[in-house]
Amino acid sequence: MGNIRNPRKHLAPLLENGDEFIIGFGVKSLTTDGVLYSDLTKLIKEEISELLVRGKKSSLRENISGKYQRTIPPKKIEELKHISYYNKKGKYISFDRIFEVWEKELVHKFNFKLFTGVSPQDERIVHFEKLIYDSSDEMLMLKVKAQMNIANILGGVFSLYNKNLELIVPVSETLDRDMFKNVGGNIKEKLEIVKEFLANQTNKESEANSYRFSVLNEFVITDVKNAKGVLMIILFIILKMIIL
Repeated sequence: MGNIRNPRKHLAPLLENGDEFIIGFGVKSLTTDGVLYSDLTKLIKEEISELLVRGKKSSLRENISGKYQRTIPPKKIEELKHISYYNKKGKYISFDRIFEVWEKELVHKFNFKLFTGVSPQDERIVHFEKLIYDSSDEMLMLKVKAQMNIANILGGVFSLYNKNLELIVPVSETLDRDMFKNVGGNIKEKLEIVKEFLANQTNKESEANSYRFSVLNEFVITDVKNAKGVLMIILFIILKMIIL
């Protein structure tokens, strides 16, 4: 997944104001950055109980150093800086100089920590602390955006969970009939993907459910129905989506 700019579009279809949710990712989807993050490995192996997120990339760096932006209205200020270097002849140069720069203010400095847990499907999850959804809370949206982007950097994807670390899936209706019955054509082809996902939900040896669900979300799920009391996913995918 790419950089998240508008977290609301990911939350609004799944949550209502007051709902609790957790952002995280499964350990089987780690990126190169995640694999090379030694403290993350310690967290996954439970050698440490929590991890303060830090690193060189944007969201990782901003987590503990903070994010700054120009003041509104923007204005310039004078800033004294010390400069030192060796010139081409090997002579050491050192002096102070006043620069005119844009004044900036701190937007946020979250100091997020990561934890681990196990989902009901025995999938090990790396996750942040629980949040409560409020569509009008701008600071919450900044937190969610930062967490989603950190998850993308370390885990390749982000997923939404409830307090029990179960994947949050929207259920819009309960149907009194069997899943996949009288289904044909292109929809049937798409449902094969869903069948594989559902089969893996009960496979205790599989630990990549979060990754699979995040991939399914890329197909723009617009409706999910519950059939005979068992969670079933029916995709009404926009026509422009092509399933290879």
